Amino acid sequence: LVTLTIALFVAGYCVGPLLWGPLSEQVCYGRRPIFIITLPMYTCFQLGCALSHNRASIIVFRLLGGMFAAAPFTNSGSVSPLSDMAGTDMDNST
Repeated sequence: LVTLTIALFVAGYCVGPLLWGPLSEQVCYGRRPIFIITLPMYTCFQLGCALSHNRASIIVFRLLGGMFAAAPFTNSGSVSPLSDMAGTDMDNST
């Protein structure tokens, strides 16, 4: 069971960027909401994994936790213009 949960977390971590990358590039979503939504969801899935009573729920929570854990990894390479995250125009050149 331990090896399966680790493998599913890594599988979710590999599949997650396929979801979070395109969503973070959308005009209506952006990077900041993706960060704000995925961190609490990742925490909830890990808490659900800790409090689960059967194997099936552990497996599902680990897979979903891996998918939501991949969001910062997906978006961190493109955070060099921090104005998307801060919500302000940081370019002071006039």
